[in-house]
Amino acid sequence: MKKIKLVFVRHGQSEKNILRIKSSAKDKHPLTEKGKAQAKDAAFKLSKDDSFDFIISSPVLRARQTAEIISEQLHVPVVFDDLISEYDYGKWNDLTEEEMLERHEDY
Repeated sequence: MKKIKLVFVRHGQSEKNILRIKSSAKDKHPLTEKGKAQAKDAAFKLSKDDSFDFIISSPVLRARQTAEIISEQLHVPVVFDDLISEYDYGKWNDLTEEEMLERHEDY
């Protein structure tokens, strides 16, 4: 029986992190240059272990970009799955925590 190994990698820094907002937007907030460098660094570290068969990633832009950078280095395919997408922030979408507190008392 083949041994299964799971490795979890969070996306690199994105514009969302810089803006300090909550956002569930699928195609907004790409990786920053720092985030791309972080993904390349993760890919380099992961490349020391050649036992990866594929990558599963959220289809959210920042996660997708991170997965694609790692995939390129590891030479393995990426599978995008909505089941691991970020949850919907609803009325708080694209707001900072400060804006949430100002606009919504129930935060």
